[in-house]
Amino acid sequence: MAVQFTLIGLVVADLDASLDFYRRLGIDVPADNGTGHVQATLPGGIELAWDTIETIHSFDPEWQPPTGGHRAALSRTDCRLPVSRSPSASCARRPSA
Repeated sequence: MAVQFTLIGLVVADLDASLDFYRRLGIDVPADNGTGHVQATLPGGIELAWDTIETIHSFDPEWQPPTGGHRAALSRTDCRLPVSRSPSASCARRPSA
């Protein structure tokens, strides 16, 4: 069975600002109901969830934000080319139509 992502979770310091950002991207984000947790279904069925640091600490008091490099990297592509080991065959290098 292939692995399938069903949820992307974001831990945020400013829930209102984060929700506003994703709304500006066109995601239908419900209003914050005061719980420190908001969840939206993206096209395709993947859930996108936001939790405040305080919410995470409510069930994991030792949790600390990640340190070091990037915390996450997301990308969007309409590419349907097969995966290739050759960078020249990637969608990023394909000319726009």
